[in-house]
Amino acid sequence: MILLDSYGGIEYFTEGPLAEEYARYVEEASEENTVIPTIVVQDFFFKNLFYPFPTQE
Repeated sequence: MILLDSYGGIEYFTEGPLAEEYARYVEEASEENTVIPTIVVQDFFFKNLFYPFPTQE
């Protein structure tokens, strides 16, 4: 079971210094083996709203 938290997700999606450490968990996540608390979804939304994640071009 994988529990994704705000810190790890934001590190991964913003390509922060610990992104590689969290990549394994984010990339292995699926509906069957992952839990993402509602507060984490809200945190992702607000962080991306005020500090947009980088986009790949």
